[in-house]
Amino acid sequence: MRQIPLPPQMAADPAMASWAQAATAPPAVRSVAADYQATGADGTLLCDATAAPVTVTLPQAAKNAGQTITAKKIDASGHAVTVDGYAADKVDGAATYALTLQYESVTVQSDGSGWWVL
Repeated sequence: MRQIPLPPQMAADPAMASWAQAATAPPAVRSVAADYQATGADGTLLCDATAAPVTVTLPQAAKNAGQTITAKKIDASGHAVTVDGYAADKVDGAATYALTLQYESVTVQSDGSGWWVL
C-alpha cells in the first residue's frame, strides 16, 4: 500500500498523524481456532477447526464497502469453517459459505450491501 505524505500543517496534528498511520496500515493476519467476529482491520484469517467447527462472522457490509477478507481452513479435520454474513448480509447471495477441505480458502469483498466471493 502506498503511503501519501501529509501536508506539514496536518502532520503536526497528532490526531491527524495517527489517522494517517491507521489508514495506511496493512490488513491484519490472524489465527482463529474458535468462532470469530471479523473486523474492518482484518485481512487474512487462518482458521484451525481441529477441535470444533469454526464460524467467522464478517463485519457489517454497509460499514465496510470495498473491504476484502480472506478466510483459509488450515487443518485436515472434518470440521468446517463457515463464513457468515453479519446479520442479514449475504455472502455471494447465500447466508453462509463453507470451507471443508484443508487449505481451501475464500476471499470476499463488500459492495456496501453484501459480501461477494472473488
